[in-house]
This record gives sequence, C-alpha cells and structure tokens, in this order.
Amino acid sequence: MGFLRGIKGLIAFFTTIPVKADEDTLNEAATYMPLAPLFGALIGLIAGVFLGLARIFFPLLVAGILTLGFILLIEGVRHIDGLLDFGGGVTLGGAPEKIDVIRNTSIGAGGFILGFVTLAVMAIGISNLGASRFLQDLMAIEISAKLSMVSVSWFGKPVSQESSAQFIDRMRGKRRGLRFFASLMLSALLVVLIVGLAGIFVLLVGLLSSVIIAWLSKRHFGGITGDAFGAAHEIARMVSLVAVLAIST
Repeated sequence: MGFLRGIKGLIAFFTTIPVKADEDTLNEAATYMPLAPLFGALIGLIAGVFLGLARIFFPLLVAGILTLGFILLIEGVRHIDGLLDFGGGVTLGGAPEKIDVIRNTSIGAGGFILGFVTLAVMAIGISNLGASRFLQDLMAIEISAKLSMVSVSWFGKPVSQESSAQFIDRMRGKRRGLRFFASLMLSALLVVLIVGLAGIFVLLVGLLSSVIIAWLSKRHFGGITGDAFGAAHEIARMVSLVAVLAIST
C-alpha cells in the first residue's frame, strides 16, 4: 500500500495528471524519490512519440517548439517557475532580500533571461535531434533531468519546511548514500539500455549542473529551496540535450 501511495505521490509531484495527493501521499513519494528517473523515461517516451507525429505535419523548428510545450503540459510549469525565481534570486548581487525575491510572484531580469535562454535552447535543440534517435534521446534527457532533482535533494539541507523539504529530508536520512547510489545506478542502466554507453556522458553533464545549482542555492540562500529543485531540473535537461547533440555530431 505504501508503495502505491508513493508512486501516486510521485505522479502528482512530477506530472499534471490529476491524482489526489495529500500530505501523507507526498511523504510516501519522498520515500521513493530514487525512482524518479523511471518517470523521466516514461515522459521522454511520450514526448518522443509526440515529436514523431509533429515532425510529419510541421517544420522541424515548429515541431521542436510544440514538443517542448507538450512536455511542459505533461509536467506542469512549476519547474519553470522555480527556474525563473532561482535566476532572479541568484542574480540579485549581495542583497539580503534574496530569499524574499525567490518567493515573489514577479519575474526579475535575471530570471527572465535565464528562463528565455533555457527554453530557447530546449526548443531549438529538440528540433535538431536526429531523425532516427529522437525518441531514445528524449528519454535519456528526461532521465538525466529527474536524476538531477535526486542529486540536489541529496547534496543540501532545506531552507524551509516547504513541500520539497520532505524529499530532501528523506534523501539525507538513513541510508543516504545507498539511496542516491540506487537512483544513480538505475539511471545509468536505463540510459545505457536506451542510447548506449554515450548516455553515461549525458548523465554526468546533468549531474554536474545539479551540483552547481545546489552549490549556488546554498551560497545564496543558505540551503536548498523548492526553486532550486525546479532550476536543477530545467538546467539539467537543457545541458543534457546539448550533450546529446554534441555526441551525435
């Protein structure tokens, strides 16, 4: 029963699929956070099918933009919102109000630029994925993005007791190293099966970006915020896509 509630919670956390999720459900989801890369593989598969259909009817760039929009429709925009707030807070210089900025509903210049660049690179990158491997590539990219959230929750302590704090506390609790290692091995196994050994490079690039996000969050805000989760997810997805394009040329 706990496993089913955990999966239900992960669905609620990672997608916009309408499932009932209360506080207890999210607690269970935090327990099964290491399984997040499986959801990345599934979302990447669905997005790849959509991209394949879009390429039949639209030019490549339009198909890439539509596919990015489709991914955001599946996952919701909470991660993008986190990216925008995180970018605004990090670029605020040395002001003590940084933590207030990331909780503000307005979008700062730093957040806007970071969000625009990330989304633009994603849309253009998706449109340039190889015709014979775009489905596998999208699966690997989404796996890397979900692993980045696992790694961010493992690398830092929460700033406040928001919903993301449950995931951080659980990942940093008992068997901390084993939980992260299990998620890492699951991700590695999936990407190797899907795209081959080159997928390890994609994972490493995404992991490096998540370490940087965790470091920036701790430096600027004193710990990991919910917005750091969103920023890590979107940045890891972007750099993983760039890595896929780099090894495909």
